[in-house]
Amino acid sequence: MSSELNFEEQVEIAVQKIQKKRSSQKELDLLVLLIESKLRHSNLILKLGKHLSEHTKISSFWNFVEPIFFAAIDVGNLEEGNKILTILRNKFGETHRIRRLHGLLLESQQNWEGAKNIYHQIIKESGDICSASYLLVQKRLIVIEKAQGKYREAINLLNDLVERFRNDEAIWFELAELNLLVLDYSSAAKCFEELLLIIPENSQIYIKYAEIKYTIGGVSNYRLARQYFARAAEVCAKSNIKPLLGICMCCVAIADKKAAWLDEDLEIFEIAKNRIIKKYKNDNSMIANSVKLTLTKFQTSIESRIL
Repeated sequence: MSSELNFEEQVEIAVQKIQKKRSSQKELDLLVLLIESKLRHSNLILKLGKHLSEHTKISSFWNFVEPIFFAAIDVGNLEEGNKILTILRNKFGETHRIRRLHGLLLESQQNWEGAKNIYHQIIKESGDICSASYLLVQKRLIVIEKAQGKYREAINLLNDLVERFRNDEAIWFELAELNLLVLDYSSAAKCFEELLLIIPENSQIYIKYAEIKYTIGGVSNYRLARQYFARAAEVCAKSNIKPLLGICMCCVAIADKKAAWLDEDLEIFEIAKNRIIKKYKNDNSMIANSVKLTLTKFQTSIESRIL
């Protein structure tokens, strides 16, 4: 909290210097620091950027006008956003990039149709459906559909995108999450299968895929889910409690189908359970005790079903 206050104090000092028409290079450096910090300091960025735009003629300032525009939208200062957009238009003309910013401004006003018209016009003019510009505009159209709760429409747009950008993991992730949102587990599973091919070292993908198969249910899916939980436990060896618990859950689910239970299922359960117990052996925290209690319930549940 103290560092946050110090940061604001620095900006206040910088603004005072600008108002006194003193050297602005340090103030520009501070603006760069704010933007590159990746922290949400929109009010400070807008305040400092506004003064710099009014009192400086530094050419490199144009590199930071867009972040100032985004800051204005973030804090809901649409009047300032409009002013910055006008400045950009006067400097660079009506380019696709400027028009995308206009679309964002309309989105912030919930003028969905106005924003969509701009984006569709950009797509029509660009022609190249595999370009970065096309990708950016399509993503904005997806955001608009999601903002209106039109998840099926957003899914259709994402399905179109993945056909053109098959190695874009962000698109596959979003498509998977939206399919989960509309309870289309089969389609979500296919998304995570694609992600496993793109980033096979990511343990969270194995876990998500396993969870989906577990949710779909059925002995074959429980066994498949258990395999992927096991793979996740291997990939994230240092923090593998969640996949190990997943393995135990799959064993409990299989035990519920007594006819499908095999001797190896009990062996797999014991291996996963013992690894968890070993990890929490000398841990008496609330979380550790909760996990131990869960394991005891799993054990009791399995014994009651297979005996």
